[in-house]
Amino acid sequence: MLRLKSKLVFCVTGLLALIFGIGGSLIISLSFNSSLENEKNTAIQSFEMIRNTLTIANSISRQTDFADIVDVLNQLTKDGKSAFAALYLYDTQNKIVFKCGNIAFNNTIYENTAKDRYAYVKLVKIEEKSYFKIYEPINVNGEKLCLMALYDTTEIYLLRENQSFIYRRVLIIMTLIAAVSAWVIAALLTRSLKILSKASNEIATGNLSSRAKIHSGDEIELLANDFNVMASKLENTIDELTDTLQKQEQFMGSFAHEIKTPMTSIIGYADLIRSQSLGTEEIEEAAQYIFTEGKRLESLSFKLLDLIMINKQSFELKKVEPYLIINEAAELLKTKYSSTDVNLTCVCDEGYAMLEADLFESLVINLLDNAYKSLGKKGNIDINLKLNGKNLILTVSDDGRGIPQEELDKITQAFYRVDKSRSRSQGGVGLGLALCNKIVMLHNGSMKFESESGKGTTVTVILRGESDE
Repeated sequence: MLRLKSKLVFCVTGLLALIFGIGGSLIISLSFNSSLENEKNTAIQSFEMIRNTLTIANSISRQTDFADIVDVLNQLTKDGKSAFAALYLYDTQNKIVFKCGNIAFNNTIYENTAKDRYAYVKLVKIEEKSYFKIYEPINVNGEKLCLMALYDTTEIYLLRENQSFIYRRVLIIMTLIAAVSAWVIAALLTRSLKILSKASNEIATGNLSSRAKIHSGDEIELLANDFNVMASKLENTIDELTDTLQKQEQFMGSFAHEIKTPMTSIIGYADLIRSQSLGTEEIEEAAQYIFTEGKRLESLSFKLLDLIMINKQSFELKKVEPYLIINEAAELLKTKYSSTDVNLTCVCDEGYAMLEADLFESLVINLLDNAYKSLGKKGNIDINLKLNGKNLILTVSDDGRGIPQEELDKITQAFYRVDKSRSRSQGGVGLGLALCNKIVMLHNGSMKFESESGKGTTVTVILRGESDE
């Protein structure tokens, strides 16, 4: 994170310094060139004024020497009012006719290359000062003379140096300010990334509840929100996998416990028959125990097979008459209940519903069997079926011993029994309601238990499918 922050600071500072440096240098250069050009034009205009004055004086003068010309130059340069730092007038032999100023310079005559100018202008350096050197040939009384002048431009160069000096100072200060600003901005930007990185590291180390709490109002906050959603889904998935693993472990433990008791009984009685001499009555009693425990194992294997098949097979819902299935199951169980004081009544709407017939029959039989076991061979079981539009509502009620409220959320778990000793003695394996729950889920339905200890239990099943009354 520090490396990223340093890169951001370096890039921002470098970019600002480059832009400010180029812009400032360009402004100073343009200003200098403009000022230098203005001074050049001023120097040429001043030079032309002197030349024109000399031309007028020459046209009036009748003297054969250059006295009038010199007088004019003296008047123009009197009291230092001349715009030039030095002014010279040479004859054709390079002899000084007039001199104003003590600046020594090369008086070489140059060709006039500036076609749109009257004079040849050249920028020269003399003793660390800058001048415009201006040359113009003039005709005085038929004789060619050379008028040369130096126009001081040192102030312009000094101004540029001062501007450059001030600009460098400002550039350094601005660079420092930009660096500090960039560092602060980078710190604010990377702060959110640091929080996000910390949260991801905590999740990687196993803390799945860690979240990135960022409220920056920008794209990083959106990224953090997406990260938190992903982390929540990951946590839920891990929790579900953990819960599934625990249920599998609990299922295997319960399964091992369920087969342990009947297997122990079967092995024990078989060994008793094999190793000892028993009477006919004792052999029959041992065989009965072996048969009973074998039937329990058979019931367990069938229930497990049903659960496995429901999870792996795909079922097609068909249009059937559910009241016929319920009546058939009730008649089958009435025969079983004939030797008991259990009264079974059915009130069913006639009509059609979209169901898987075999699974629906298994659902009804398991619910009735569960109700029967809660009665203890005495009591009432009521079955009610209603077809309401696309919903099938099945209610199975009994007036048995009931289920404690704290147990209601657990009774659909595999191998779970409210009264473990009583259920085992009745042949239960704790898989009936688990199987019912799977069947209801396959029909996109719901199953609700209402119970009170000592007063009975009511199971309401709603299966969602088309019906036609």
